[in-house]
Amino acid sequence: LALGYLLAMDDPTLESAVAVANRSRSSSSLGQVQRANALLLLDAAVVKDPEDFSIAFIRSLVRAQQSLRAGIGNWCAVYQNVFSVLKDFPRQRNMRPEAIDMVNDYIRGYRNYCNSRSISR
Repeated sequence: LALGYLLAMDDPTLESAVAVANRSRSSSSLGQVQRANALLLLDAAVVKDPEDFSIAFIRSLVRAQQSLRAGIGNWCAVYQNVFSVLKDFPRQRNMRPEAIDMVNDYIRGYRNYCNSRSISR
Protein backbone atom coordinates (compact mmCIF):
# COMPACT_ATOMS: atom_id res chain seq x y z
CA LEU A 1 0.00 0.00 0.00
CA ALA A 2 2.64 2.49 1.05
CA LEU A 3 4.87 1.86 -1.95
CA GLY A 4 1.94 2.15 -4.37
CA TYR A 5 0.81 5.41 -2.77
CA LEU A 6 4.31 6.90 -2.73
CA LEU A 7 4.86 5.91 -6.34
CA ALA A 8 1.56 7.55 -7.32
CA MET A 9 2.54 10.75 -5.51
CA ASP A 10 5.99 10.75 -7.12
CA ASP A 11 4.63 10.25 -10.65
CA PRO A 12 1.24 11.87 -11.24
CA THR A 13 1.05 10.22 -14.68
CA LEU A 14 0.88 6.86 -12.86
CA GLU A 15 2.89 5.27 -15.65
CA SER A 16 6.35 4.95 -14.15
CA ALA A 17 7.44 1.67 -12.73
CA VAL A 18 9.34 1.36 -9.47
CA ALA A 19 12.57 0.74 -11.38
CA VAL A 20 12.49 3.85 -13.59
CA ALA A 21 16.08 4.55 -12.59
CA ASN A 22 17.07 1.14 -13.93
CA ARG A 23 16.07 1.76 -17.56
CA SER A 24 19.47 0.54 -18.69
CA ARG A 25 18.69 -2.92 -17.27
CA SER A 26 16.62 -5.23 -19.37
CA SER A 27 13.09 -5.70 -18.07
CA SER A 28 13.67 -9.45 -17.84
CA SER A 29 16.26 -8.85 -15.11
CA LEU A 30 13.80 -6.82 -13.03
CA GLY A 31 11.56 -8.37 -10.41
CA GLN A 32 7.78 -8.14 -10.34
CA VAL A 33 7.74 -5.19 -7.93
CA GLN A 34 10.39 -3.32 -9.91
CA ARG A 35 8.25 -3.61 -13.07
CA ALA A 36 5.04 -2.56 -11.29
CA ASN A 37 3.48 0.89 -11.35
CA ALA A 38 1.36 2.47 -8.62
CA LEU A 39 -1.93 0.93 -9.71
CA LEU A 40 -0.48 -2.55 -10.14
CA LEU A 41 0.91 -2.41 -6.61
CA LEU A 42 -2.37 -1.14 -5.17
CA ASP A 43 -4.37 -3.73 -7.13
CA ALA A 44 -2.14 -6.45 -5.67
CA ALA A 45 -2.65 -5.02 -2.17
CA VAL A 46 -6.44 -5.14 -2.61
CA VAL A 47 -6.25 -8.75 -3.80
CA LYS A 48 -4.15 -9.64 -0.77
CA ASP A 49 -6.51 -7.91 1.68
CA PRO A 50 -9.90 -7.21 0.06
CA GLU A 51 -11.48 -6.35 3.42
CA ASP A 52 -9.11 -3.44 4.15
CA PHE A 53 -10.86 -0.11 3.65
CA SER A 54 -7.68 1.99 3.63
CA ILE A 55 -6.16 0.00 0.78
CA ALA A 56 -9.33 0.17 -1.30
CA PHE A 57 -9.79 3.87 -0.54
CA ILE A 58 -6.23 4.82 -1.52
CA ARG A 59 -6.55 2.76 -4.71
CA SER A 60 -9.78 4.60 -5.55
CA LEU A 61 -7.98 7.93 -5.14
CA VAL A 62 -5.18 6.84 -7.45
CA ARG A 63 -7.78 5.69 -10.00
CA ALA A 64 -9.49 9.05 -9.57
CA GLN A 65 -6.20 10.71 -10.49
CA GLN A 66 -6.19 8.72 -13.73
CA SER A 67 -9.73 9.86 -14.49
CA LEU A 68 -8.78 13.49 -13.86
CA ARG A 69 -5.87 13.25 -16.26
CA ALA A 70 -8.08 11.64 -18.92
CA GLY A 71 -10.10 14.85 -19.19
CA ILE A 72 -13.40 16.38 -18.23
CA GLY A 73 -15.39 13.64 -19.96
CA ASN A 74 -14.08 11.22 -17.34
CA TRP A 75 -14.56 13.33 -14.24
CA CYS A 76 -17.74 11.54 -13.21
CA ALA A 77 -15.51 8.47 -12.67
CA VAL A 78 -13.59 10.46 -10.04
CA TYR A 79 -16.75 10.60 -7.96
CA GLN A 80 -17.90 7.07 -8.78
CA ASN A 81 -14.57 5.38 -7.97
CA VAL A 82 -14.24 6.95 -4.55
CA PHE A 83 -17.86 6.76 -3.47
CA SER A 84 -18.20 3.12 -4.56
CA VAL A 85 -15.55 2.24 -1.98
CA LEU A 86 -17.43 4.19 0.69
CA LYS A 87 -20.57 2.28 -0.24
CA ASP A 88 -18.74 -1.08 -0.09
CA PHE A 89 -17.31 -0.35 3.38
CA PRO A 90 -20.13 1.31 5.35
CA ARG A 91 -18.85 0.19 8.76
CA GLN A 92 -15.39 -1.34 8.37
CA ARG A 93 -13.26 1.78 7.99
CA ASN A 94 -9.74 1.66 9.38
CA MET A 95 -9.06 5.33 8.71
CA ARG A 96 -9.77 8.45 10.73
CA PRO A 97 -13.29 9.72 10.02
CA GLU A 98 -11.95 13.27 9.71
CA ALA A 99 -9.60 12.19 6.92
CA ILE A 100 -12.41 10.44 5.07
CA ASP A 101 -14.62 13.52 5.46
CA MET A 102 -11.94 15.81 4.02
CA VAL A 103 -11.57 13.61 0.95
CA ASN A 104 -15.35 13.31 0.57
CA ASP A 105 -15.82 17.07 0.74
CA TYR A 106 -13.41 17.50 -2.15
CA ILE A 107 -14.50 14.54 -4.29
CA ARG A 108 -18.21 15.28 -3.89
CA GLY A 109 -17.77 18.24 -6.26
CA TYR A 110 -17.14 15.81 -9.12
CA ARG A 111 -20.66 14.43 -8.74
CA ASN A 112 -21.81 17.39 -10.85
CA TYR A 113 -20.11 15.75 -13.85
CA CYS A 114 -22.34 12.66 -13.60
CA ASN A 115 -25.74 12.48 -15.18
CA SER A 116 -28.54 11.43 -12.86
CA ARG A 117 -28.70 7.87 -14.26
CA SER A 118 -25.05 7.07 -13.53
CA ILE A 119 -25.08 8.16 -9.89
CA SER A 120 -25.91 5.62 -7.24
CA ARG A 121 -27.61 7.49 -4.45
